[in-house]
Amino acid sequence: MGFRLEDCKHKFQYMNVEIKGQMKEEFEEFLPEYGVNDFYYRGFCLQHGYSSRISTADVVYGVTTLLESIVESDGSCASKQFGVAYNALSLSKFEK
Repeated sequence: MGFRLEDCKHKFQYMNVEIKGQMKEEFEEFLPEYGVNDFYYRGFCLQHGYSSRISTADVVYGVTTLLESIVESDGSCASKQFGVAYNALSLSKFEK
């Protein structure tokens, strides 16, 4: 696998379309050798106004972290964490 250093210095969104295609082909060929099979996923971003932008991956990882975090409580840890995670999904958080 080889790419010009000059091409690799660009952010992915600004790379040449041909280089992106070549990367995808190279990744699909070599990544399974290292146990990486599901490298790509489809996603999208929510843009609210001019400042708030969040991706689907950000939401998934954030809510998963909230659900899995350990909180000292009165024994209702799982239900409390569900409430915290559910509250984090509120779009009103982006409107402030």
